[in-house]
Amino acid sequence: MPQIQRRFASVNGRQVHYRIAGSGPALLLIHQSPQNSRMWAAMQQRYADRYTVIAPDTPGFGYSDALPGNPMTIAEFGAATLEFVDAIGLQRFAVFGMHTGGLIATWLAWAAPERVAALVVDGYAAFTPAESA
Repeated sequence: MPQIQRRFASVNGRQVHYRIAGSGPALLLIHQSPQNSRMWAAMQQRYADRYTVIAPDTPGFGYSDALPGNPMTIAEFGAATLEFVDAIGLQRFAVFGMHTGGLIATWLAWAAPERVAALVVDGYAAFTPAESA
């Protein structure tokens, strides 16, 4: 069974915690809120024999530092995730997101289509302004 390693990356003065396992093409897993990267442990084990499976804690969740300011937008979370993948040296990657992670994953595919090799979304979250607040 592949071992999941826990690491930190420095991104614009923030510490971003992530879990990584396996080898091969990069597969980025983005968790739903208010979860953290631990929710992906079984998925990382399942795909680590074919992919380098990377699961960051999104800003302000798990062991990752929050972004400055309030409220946070999906674009800000997406931009922070793109800065994270830059910091760890990913050029091209597949991305799987669940719920709010699906929104972030979709933003990544929209903002950097040349870098996103594949997009999978489980439960695209569509909130009203009141729900978002």
